[in-house]
Amino acid sequence: MKFLIVSGMFVSFSVMAVCPDLAGDYTSCRSQSGEVTSGSTISQKITNGVTTYTVVSTDNDSGSEVTETFITDGVLRADIFPDPSGEITIASLASCQGNALILDLKVYSEFQEFTNLHFQINKIGNQITILTTGTTSSGQINDTEVCL
Repeated sequence: MKFLIVSGMFVSFSVMAVCPDLAGDYTSCRSQSGEVTSGSTISQKITNGVTTYTVVSTDNDSGSEVTETFITDGVLRADIFPDPSGEITIASLASCQGNALILDLKVYSEFQEFTNLHFQINKIGNQITILTTGTTSSGQINDTEVCL
């Protein structure tokens, strides 16, 4: 019995260690093209071995805030939003691989996919690197954004 408890503790700690610590305030973000993007505050918590990230982003131009939550349990989540041209569905999946947060995002309008993006987010020191690949209605995306 003692072995099972110790083994269970080891497995729980192993699961928790998989997701990176991304918590922090990031006020200066630039893409490889030099475009300045919104700053963000990232917080995170671990519940039952699953890391949940909360990202509060502020648009540098308008000052408006957007809060997003990503639960790294590998469950596909879909949110539906009303739109004058029809409903917009955003499907997202969050997980951790190695020392990275992985986000997959698909956006549909009337069941036609027009955005399919893959994000890999790493932190080294006080710097976050976001690698973005995929497609939008405007074409292919392959970009790197660095936030301090």
